[in-house]
Amino acid sequence: VCPPPRKTNLKSLVIVKIKEFLRKCLGSRYVNYRFIALIDLLLSVIASLSAVFMASYALLTFTGVYFHQSVIEYTGIAHPTLSFIILSLGISMLALLLFPVYKGIIRIRTFSNGFNYLWLSLSKSVVLALVLGVLSREWLLGVLYFILDMLFTLFFLIGFRAIVQAIWCFINGASFSVNRTPALIFGVNDRSSQLADKLSNSYQGKGFYVVGFVETEQPTKSMTIGGKPIFYTPDTTSFSALLDKYHISALLFSGYDVLHENAVYASICIDRKIRLFVDQEPRRILNVDSRPPIGEIQIEDILGREAIFLNMKPISEALCDKTILVTGATGSIGSEIVRQLARLEPQLIVLFDIAETPMHELRLELQRDYPNGHFAFFMGDIRNPQRLDFVMRKFHPDKVFHAAAYKHVPLMEENPCEAVATNIIGTFNIASKCLEYGVDQMVMLSTDKAVNPSSVMGATKRFCEMIVQSLDLAIKRGEVQTTVPTRFATTRFGNVLNSAGSVIPTFKGQLQRGGPLTVTDPRIERYFMTIPEASQLVLEASMLSHGGEVFVFDMGDLVKIADLAERMIRLAGYEPGKDIKIVYTGLRPGEKLYEETIHDKEKDLPTAHNKIHIVQTREESFERIHQMVLLFKRLARQGDVNGVVYLLKKAIPEYKSLNSELFASFERGEHIPFDLEEELSKVAAELPQS
Repeated sequence: VCPPPRKTNLKSLVIVKIKEFLRKCLGSRYVNYRFIALIDLLLSVIASLSAVFMASYALLTFTGVYFHQSVIEYTGIAHPTLSFIILSLGISMLALLLFPVYKGIIRIRTFSNGFNYLWLSLSKSVVLALVLGVLSREWLLGVLYFILDMLFTLFFLIGFRAIVQAIWCFINGASFSVNRTPALIFGVNDRSSQLADKLSNSYQGKGFYVVGFVETEQPTKSMTIGGKPIFYTPDTTSFSALLDKYHISALLFSGYDVLHENAVYASICIDRKIRLFVDQEPRRILNVDSRPPIGEIQIEDILGREAIFLNMKPISEALCDKTILVTGATGSIGSEIVRQLARLEPQLIVLFDIAETPMHELRLELQRDYPNGHFAFFMGDIRNPQRLDFVMRKFHPDKVFHAAAYKHVPLMEENPCEAVATNIIGTFNIASKCLEYGVDQMVMLSTDKAVNPSSVMGATKRFCEMIVQSLDLAIKRGEVQTTVPTRFATTRFGNVLNSAGSVIPTFKGQLQRGGPLTVTDPRIERYFMTIPEASQLVLEASMLSHGGEVFVFDMGDLVKIADLAERMIRLAGYEPGKDIKIVYTGLRPGEKLYEETIHDKEKDLPTAHNKIHIVQTREESFERIHQMVLLFKRLARQGDVNGVVYLLKKAIPEYKSLNSELFASFERGEHIPFDLEEELSKVAAELPQS
């Protein structure tokens, strides 16, 4: 038997309709700020009129002076009230332009920028009080008006926002709470409940009101966590409906593993301009990240690549009694290697770099963050063997991490001699001093641009790989005599997120300037990893090395730069192509569409770490490499650009210049600056005297 039809409750129906109407009015993520500004202007004028009438009444009561009559007598203004309204309108408009409290989401952030309300009220009240005092010659009126107008303006502006907030809470069935953002927590596990506890206790400053938890797997029965419901969203459609139903403005992930497994849901939130946060605690335990415990998601978190975590304890035990030299110590990677080492507390870290101001800033940071650490700070150039001699004699390092290099492709394409002098000659100097002073191990940082190089920078880094690998091979074969057989290794990886001059800081700067974002080509793709990940993998590779290896890091899939630009625009709350444009500027000299980490003829071998591989490259004769280094030194000193690039092409047959007609002419045999074998013979004849 069917139950009798339920009678419609007229009162309930009216309330529902009212809620729907109000939700439609207030539910937009960004209510037009001009409408809010108009309301604020009206409220400010009403506050001024209320204040002037009350001040006039008080003046008449205490002194018997009628304010309007005084103004007419002293100024001759026929309609003082109308004149005051116009004056108040103008002053209020100026004050609102100076302190734009009308911007923002007033239904959520009721009292954000609280000082702006105070300064707006104060500035407007002071100006109008002075005008009234001068016009009426009654300064008591001016003082009374100043106090009343400031209080009324504050009351009306803040009261209006409090009413909007209360209405918003009413239509969403939530209890009234000032400055709270409706949020969901993605993931149902122990960390989810801990995150909810953080938000309700010590993290109230974040202003989150947790509506509930999101789960993609259907629970066996209806469950709650801490009284908050668990919402089952098996697909993106149901997730979008949930966001609409509760008007969610923030989504929090209980960990990076949850974020990466549910990246598609994060993308939906980016498209909807919903703020994304992640619990940093698991990363902080592993010393991978130094961001706040609950931090807003960064672009590197949503690139669709799996984060890399390492157990640093074995590395710490291996380095505890070591003296470690880091060249290029103030660079993006070098400075992070220093920070990672500082956490591991070796015996001494020697920082070597040519950049004075960055060295000073890094020194202050290390002294602040690691007061018990042992550091030595040395200014110097890796092209200067005498300075390297001094550092080696003074400290006798056990390990050297060689991160000093010129890295920007377009600049090095224009300055090949300097690229060779720093990257090639500098690396040879470091390697020679490691051998001379009995360093146990040297690890050189290379780049994926060294694989099938298309630029001067990539070619110089490939030659650096050849230097350290051929030297290690010569030691093992007994061709180079040494008291301590230094182990040489190379680490090869791609673009590092947020490193100096890299694409993400460039895009962030362009976003701050209002765009456009510049991409060289819509097809261009790159590998990415974070600075902490790259630095830790370098340390891990040093533990795996027996000498002579070229370690390649697994960086996941290639990322299209155009897609990265679009994601950054959406993450900033804008619409690509509409609010912020993407402009394609064309490939630069030496720039490839796609980067590689392994050459076709190189063999890929696994290691004990699944994110680190060894590639077997062709063997090179150290004697010939040494001769080429000396020839590079002579050509670079002479500023012979053609000679330097020609020698790079002869040393590295796979080096093919892109977008550079002059350098490409060497490959076609149209321009031969010198006979290579003849020049190497001359160098060999001079070698004993070098």
